[in-house]
Amino acid sequence: MNIPGIEFVDGLFSVTAIILAAVGLFLVFLDLGQTADAGGGLRAALRKGWAGLADTGWRLLPGLVARQLAVRSDAFIEHWFGQSEDNMLASNVFMAMTLVVIPLAALVNMLRGGSAFLFLVVLAIFAAYVLLMILGEMRRAQKLTAFISVAIFAAVFFFVPGYVFTSLTGRLLNMPIGHAVLGSILAAPLLYFVCQSAVLAARLGARRLQAGPLKSVLDRQFAVFAASLPFVYLATYGAFLAGHLAVADLPVHSNWRMMLASFLATGLAAAITLEAARPHAGRLATAGRLLIGLLIIAVLALGLGPLGGAFPGASANLELAWQVLFGFDPRIGGPALGPLFWLVHLPFLPPLLLALLYFGAGIAKLVALFGGPSRPYMMSGIALALMGAAAAAVASFI
Repeated sequence: MNIPGIEFVDGLFSVTAIILAAVGLFLVFLDLGQTADAGGGLRAALRKGWAGLADTGWRLLPGLVARQLAVRSDAFIEHWFGQSEDNMLASNVFMAMTLVVIPLAALVNMLRGGSAFLFLVVLAIFAAYVLLMILGEMRRAQKLTAFISVAIFAAVFFFVPGYVFTSLTGRLLNMPIGHAVLGSILAAPLLYFVCQSAVLAARLGARRLQAGPLKSVLDRQFAVFAASLPFVYLATYGAFLAGHLAVADLPVHSNWRMMLASFLATGLAAAITLEAARPHAGRLATAGRLLIGLLIIAVLALGLGPLGGAFPGASANLELAWQVLFGFDPRIGGPALGPLFWLVHLPFLPPLLLALLYFGAGIAKLVALFGGPSRPYMMSGIALALMGAAAAAVASFI
């Protein structure tokens, strides 16, 4: 196919095929010479998974994938976005950044002639904390202490990391794309801390509500949306890089408007995909909910370009969005897999990952029909090798 950027897609599938085949071959050799009843934590977990897969019928396989996805995602959100006391790593890193790294960086920036705003904010937080301790010991001004507590919480958990994140991202958006991608890895943890605080605040607010749609949204859908934002941030820069590598001549739309549009569209797509895939007894079938969710995600993808300011003019925005969605680039006047293509298709990333899970489960089920769970590494290696063969077939077709 003579389409600008298609060579990049072909290379992606080729590299994926090589990696899957290499890892699969390594797992096959890892199981050679081992006794069937060999122990080990990972081996035991894989054996249990292969045994459950072998006992699951084809009709129940999508439900098994949906249940495992829901369980694992809920456990991930609870561990990384739940109470910080349950995750010592995140808690310690947060304390080190807010109490040591950010104040020192603000001080150095001020001494080098930069803005003193952040350093003054840190000093104000420290002074407010001292005043809170004094008033607490004296047991006076209860309303003032409550206000100071809320202000300190908002400043430490939202404003300071959010301010540093926005300042750093503002600089990254003006950097060359390679430097920006590397810098995004440093900025993503700051966004994670803000999102973690937002999830905790939403759950505290949901406790005051009675059971209903709003409580469900704050408890589950908002948590998934917020938890996806750090990954959406990295994926957006990944889309910038992919578009640059695919068609280097086209400019990359790296601006705040596009970043916020990507947050909204792709974050909602992640929440919609996970909610549609969840098993719901007595409700619409999973396939129907996935179809409705895919239609909503398509609308989000169509709105990503206009919301992000990718298309000049208001009258032709929707028409251009449809064209870009199917690979047309208005700046070339023909099909091209450039930056606009990758950015507009970001909301399809969550359902694509879900489809890959279903595809991997189908391949694993085929392998489970011809082998037993006594050799879990070997079966996993064969399954990965088959997935690599599928990726190689796609690459040869392209």
